[in-house]
Amino acid sequence: MHTPTQTIELLREVHGILAEVIFRHDGTLDKYIGDGLMATFGTPEPSSNDASNALMAAIEMSNAFESWQTRRFISNGEQLKLAVGVHYGTVVIGDIGSQERLEFAVLGDAVNVASRLESATRDLGCKYLIIQELVDASTTENLAEIASYRDQLDAHDPIQLRGRSGEVPILVLR
Repeated sequence: MHTPTQTIELLREVHGILAEVIFRHDGTLDKYIGDGLMATFGTPEPSSNDASNALMAAIEMSNAFESWQTRRFISNGEQLKLAVGVHYGTVVIGDIGSQERLEFAVLGDAVNVASRLESATRDLGCKYLIIQELVDASTTENLAEIASYRDQLDAHDPIQLRGRSGEVPILVLR
């Protein structure tokens, strides 16, 4: 059991590791959500490599977290888990709220699907679920290094997500 101070220190450490990878791949850290975070790529301005950047960041976040986790396990034996849902699609961005308090927000179906993919990792016993659309979009962006990232993914049977009609094609990170 952690003290409140230890919990905050742990979250800052994990958030810092993940944020560094997001920023390195031109992502935007939208918000911290408790022990999680939400990042976007192509906001506020789209680029020609947003899908590739998102895919590379997702895989590198896994590698960075695993390296950190290994060092941490050696020192105290405690294991933490990472769960990530990666979706590709159109979003709406802007300030929402009232005159007393505005907050920048990223809204839309793509955000909801990413969240549901992250939740589905627990049911499927994996740490990453990546929507097929993102991988397809990264292929069309044609970055030389993206193939080695896609090679780390395995096809999975399509899954049904809450609130969606039909199943969605996904991949998992090995």
